[in-house]
Amino acid sequence: MNVSTAKSILGIPWTVKVDKKGIEKAWKQTMRAVHPDKSFDSQSKEKTQRANEAKDVLMSYYFPETAAEIMDKLRRQQDEEMEQILLRKQQQEARVQEEYQKKLEQHRKAMEELNKQREQMRKDYEEMMRKLQETKDTPHEGNATAGSGDRYPKKRQKRCEGTRVHRKTEDSKEACALIEEIKKFVRERFVAAERVHVPARRIMEEFTKNRENTTEHELHMFQLHLRRLLLAAWPQAKCSVHKGQRCYAQIQLI
Repeated sequence: MNVSTAKSILGIPWTVKVDKKGIEKAWKQTMRAVHPDKSFDSQSKEKTQRANEAKDVLMSYYFPETAAEIMDKLRRQQDEEMEQILLRKQQQEARVQEEYQKKLEQHRKAMEELNKQREQMRKDYEEMMRKLQETKDTPHEGNATAGSGDRYPKKRQKRCEGTRVHRKTEDSKEACALIEEIKKFVRERFVAAERVHVPARRIMEEFTKNRENTTEHELHMFQLHLRRLLLAAWPQAKCSVHKGQRCYAQIQLI
């Protein structure tokens, strides 16, 4: 497109002195007439493109820019782009730093809370150990030695009269005599028999029937040692439960 065609498109007469404001004014008037938003002409799009091209031709013909101006313009554009890039980078770094500081603060608070809990647990443990040590060092009632570690710190009940004070049967003469009496009773008062069940209660009644006085302790000793002594004297005997009672089979009282 030449200058004559460009002037005719924008409606600029040859007699008028051309300047930048005149070109801009003529271009705007042409755009109001041919723009697709203002005109219903089917060729409005092509006319708009030709009007823009005519403006560029006239501006470059009458007001050509020097190489220095073009370089300055490019340099300013590059500087603006670099400034925008640096600004975005600084903003991003600031956001990252802010998030890092928030996480660091949260971690610091969590560690402080954890240290408080550990300190409280340590104090509770020390207090518990102190109370336990005081309990061990305090003499219990009925115990003259402090810190002896008695299993039963409370006051224990007195033993019934006639009960043994020992812990082993062999240490008591009365217990040994009772054991020999039970052995003699088992050997002399039983015989072998089949299909017979002798209740343990009946055996205890027969044992105590001919004795003058049988204490609770002796009854307990009899129940404790009867099975062992009876099975030792009569190996064929069997201990079982018959009709809801503890019985001894394969033997019979005489």
